[in-house]
Amino acid sequence: PGPPPEVANHTAQVNVPPIPAFDLPATEPGFHGPRELRVHGKPVLGTEIKVKGYITWIYDCVASLASGNPKATRAQIVAAIEKDPTLCDRPKFYLGDAKTTPRDASIWVVDVPRPPTPLERQRLPKKELDAWPPVPKLTVGDYVVLTGTWAVYSPHAEHNTDGLLVYKALEHAKPSAPKAGTAAPAQAEAAK
Repeated sequence: PGPPPEVANHTAQVNVPPIPAFDLPATEPGFHGPRELRVHGKPVLGTEIKVKGYITWIYDCVASLASGNPKATRAQIVAAIEKDPTLCDRPKFYLGDAKTTPRDASIWVVDVPRPPTPLERQRLPKKELDAWPPVPKLTVGDYVVLTGTWAVYSPHAEHNTDGLLVYKALEHAKPSAPKAGTAAPAQAEAAK
């Protein structure tokens, strides 16, 4: 026979933290939230939806190029962009449930209208420039209502298997107050 198994006569008590709530934030009827789309977005793929949330990040072409060219001045980068607009990606931003939502937990909003380049202003007919879509005013931390198509691919070749929102319209809004008996996520964290 083999040696007898070791038996512990007294076991240590481990205090396990409480299981966190995995409930999705409540949304108004007819609207979706960024986290809801990340978790349960498949049923609405390919449909036009409205999403409420906070802008958590905005693409900045000059800053992006400056990080890759630390010796170039801002004026040099702006001049290079005017000469070759293809140096920049298409405008995009991220939308989250809270102002502090990290980028990897936010949803990607693509095909955002941009102003015409100097070359486009010179070459395009006035009629076409007058029909140019309005460029939205965006600031990190703004609470907005977005209308767009929830998809995996955008018409301009952006791709995200987690889903992305193809921009159609944007309205600035005020966040709704939490319902009685429910604390906002930041208030719930502070109460702990």
